[in-house]
Amino acid sequence: MNIKNLIKHIVKRTKNRFGYTNCLLNNREKLRRKILEEAYELVSEIGKEKKRFIREWSDLLYHMIVSLIGMGVELRDILKELRSRRGKRIERKKIQ
Repeated sequence: MNIKNLIKHIVKRTKNRFGYTNCLLNNREKLRRKILEEAYELVSEIGKEKKRFIREWSDLLYHMIVSLIGMGVELRDILKELRSRRGKRIERKKIQ
């Protein structure tokens, strides 16, 4: 499965009005909390067990795709933004 097919699959899941995906789309605060939770779980697995890292990465990817759908943003918008950054130096704040 490629990323475009994964997105299509998740979009299809929005048809189930009682499903988890739809629940997230109808409750942005819950979606925000889940993204933060999954991101935290992912970074907690860096350098540890690969299988667990993949599981957490997958969870975060799913929730991020749901956020794209909820915001009406398409993958091509994200890719366009990434392409616009190529070759540009982005100043970053130092992590304290």
